[in-house]
Amino acid sequence: MAERLDQATPDVNLLMISIDDLGDDLRAFIRGLASSQILIKDGDRILAMLVRFDSEDEDLEDFLWEHNPAFLREIAEARARAAAGQAIPIENLDW
Repeated sequence: MAERLDQATPDVNLLMISIDDLGDDLRAFIRGLASSQILIKDGDRILAMLVRFDSEDEDLEDFLWEHNPAFLREIAEARARAAAGQAIPIENLDW
């Protein structure tokens, strides 16, 4: 049975469902997906998360960047350099 989870972010719907409740027809379940995110559980263990994309191009690209460890590491390093005063102000760049 599916269980709706309350979220701190009201624009994100999160539904938790047991893998047993998905049954044999996962395709029909996904087509009827009204929630934007679904956690799939096996007992107490979370196995997977389904994420609905409303805009095929932008949402997928954003999702891939936001979950790319190398990109996130690069951003963190750049922020650390900026905090240490090692960044060049944008006003000093020659365009």
